[in-house]
Amino acid sequence: MNKLLKYAYKTVYKKDPWLTPEDILKSKKPLNVGIELTNICNAKCSFCGYGKSLLNGEGVDPRRKGTAKNAVFEKLLQLYSKAGGGTLSFGAILGEPSADKRWLKLIDRARTFKNIDSVTLYTNAILMDNFGYDNIIKSGITVLNISTSIGSADIYKRLYGTDDYDRVVSNIIGLLETNKKHGNIINISLLLRVDKPYDTLYSSNDYKKIAKLIGKRKISILEKWDNYRGSVTVSNLPQGHKLNKNTEEKRLPCYALYRKLQVLYDGTIQGCSCRIEPELFCGNIKEYNTMEEAYRDPKLESIRNNWLDGGDLPNCCQECTHYIPYTSLIYSGGVKDIVKTAYKKLTTKYEPNYIDGKNIDGKNINLTNTD
Repeated sequence: MNKLLKYAYKTVYKKDPWLTPEDILKSKKPLNVGIELTNICNAKCSFCGYGKSLLNGEGVDPRRKGTAKNAVFEKLLQLYSKAGGGTLSFGAILGEPSADKRWLKLIDRARTFKNIDSVTLYTNAILMDNFGYDNIIKSGITVLNISTSIGSADIYKRLYGTDDYDRVVSNIIGLLETNKKHGNIINISLLLRVDKPYDTLYSSNDYKKIAKLIGKRKISILEKWDNYRGSVTVSNLPQGHKLNKNTEEKRLPCYALYRKLQVLYDGTIQGCSCRIEPELFCGNIKEYNTMEEAYRDPKLESIRNNWLDGGDLPNCCQECTHYIPYTSLIYSGGVKDIVKTAYKKLTTKYEPNYIDGKNIDGKNINLTNTD
């Protein structure tokens, strides 16, 4: 029983301790932390805001190209680990993490901090062969999400803007085979962007080989997309897919303001990790001495509290299609469910079950190109 309770605390409650709205509003730290390694990408995805312009002519990402500063990275690791740590996301909101040649070294560095027990990453897998599959699998990554298109080199080129289809397929197979050789130490998922109908996908030899290696349950297809404030239209999407509709009902603050502390490559704290939004740029992580101070950044708190009090939302939040109320972060099952979930984790080998953007329980999962 003591082992079960200890495991429940470490794997469930510690990672998601919010049982009431008050737990969220009074929390001293987020559920997890994200660091933007770079805003440089090696692909030109039609469905992404990268390299595109807004309707007013401004760039979707108006910043200069850059990579995470060492001082920023070290400061974030120190504050996060000292606060108890947890999952660190190496997510490039509008970029590719492996475009920063230091990415594996930075992951290795992060895992030297005892409380940073998980590292997640999204990648297009184009550059994986440059770094060696063994090096990647043994780097300390715990979750690897691969965004790609399989089944047709022509469809891939149209959607990803590069001629790297064969290279990507080879990289995916290499990573999966190497992961298997090492005991599947990384939870790898495949996030497909493909045209409807899916006959071309399911009948292709590439899909069949990859599905056999990874398991169909770890393959998902995103069918509804964000418009990046009008820079992405239906014509940019995989054929047959749709844009998300914006909801007018946004009475409660968005969950993105609470769940993750997103730090951009120069140390700027941004209010969410879904898009690059200058309107949500807050203070700099280098200014703070504790994770609580950073999480309670004055501008970020002002946005949260103004929303709670019924004030005006930031314009970017009014237009955003990613909105989810912050109350969705509540661990709805309570203490009993925490113990029950921990018991299930202790006795069942974990394997996520994704079917076209939902898991087998029918619950929606966030499979956009953000983490």
